Amino acid sequence: MLIRTTLPAAISLLLAGSALAAARPVITERDSGKTFRVSRGHERTLRLSNRYVWTEPRVTGSAIRLIQVNYFVDPGFQEWTIRARTRGTVGISAVGDGDTRRRFRIRVIVP
Repeated sequence: MLIRTTLPAAISLLLAGSALAAARPVITERDSGKTFRVSRGHERTLRLSNRYVWTEPRVTGSAIRLIQVNYFVDPGFQEWTIRARTRGTVGISAVGDGDTRRRFRIRVIVP
């Protein structure tokens, strides 16, 4: 009986979490060199694929907070939440090693 009542609730929470993640725009290594605007109080997702072994992303500036997302099962990428805090311009950079070396750099403007 407990399974009948908790299973629908668990499925609803799972779907709600997926909808939130889908609604937030995702930045990947393909976006390197681009500039993004993120309003104060809003968030973006940064995902770097496991095709490379990435250094920890370096943030220059204090307008955002970069929060690592940890998964129980490897999804095939590393993920961070970019949370816009105060006005300013921030750089985010990382280096990936794989078959070749890849540099990742973006600029985030918080208006």
